[in-house]
Amino acid sequence: MKSIVLILLMLTSCLAHYTEDCLSVCDDVNPLDEWENEGYAPNLYMLKTLCPKTLEFLDCRMQEMQDCLEESFGDLAVSTNLSIASFSRVILATDHLIRQICNENSSFHKDYVRNIDCYKAFSYVIRQFCNKDVSRIENLFLGTLKVLPKEDINCKVKLFSGPYEVACTSDLVGRACGPTARRLHTTASLMFKDIFLIDCPHINQNWREEYLDFLLGNKKGEFEEIYDVFFKRF
Repeated sequence: MKSIVLILLMLTSCLAHYTEDCLSVCDDVNPLDEWENEGYAPNLYMLKTLCPKTLEFLDCRMQEMQDCLEESFGDLAVSTNLSIASFSRVILATDHLIRQICNENSSFHKDYVRNIDCYKAFSYVIRQFCNKDVSRIENLFLGTLKVLPKEDINCKVKLFSGPYEVACTSDLVGRACGPTARRLHTTASLMFKDIFLIDCPHINQNWREEYLDFLLGNKKGEFEEIYDVFFKRF
């Protein structure tokens, strides 16, 4: 669930070049260090402490930036500048995710609380395995590519390895902690798929078929669902 804290990092620094002329009054309530201390996966007890602080910071920083930019993130999410639109959708998605986790009446919160201890127990091993597996499969995929401009190759590989890593980690989370934990991890991870479009706004829909053809015999069946969802929403 490290993706949960992504919004805090973004709201703290990543949009600085858009709001560099605006003074921030939200840093005093930034809970990033406390999330880090909990391994970005707080249990129910810590959520009761962190959620009020996180929601306060979220409301403060988002309003501050919208005031500075003189435009809402809802409007920015449909901007003709695809990079800004993608970044704004990531922010809105993470805002939604945090509010779901902090809402004690939501099914997402209840499922999160039931599965977070198992997730924390296995997350390090899962990340290590999938990082190595992504590097292995990425190198194999690179070997199949024809000569393309460097920017196109970088985007093509990024759009291949990103969903692959989501599929790998979700699969192992499911094996270790059960189907509900797998669904939570997949849902949360796919909320951030727009982050791949920040630097790669022009996506070739034919890449999906190329990826799946390459994966034939390399876990295609396990990963096809992730690629379907990933490209369907572009």
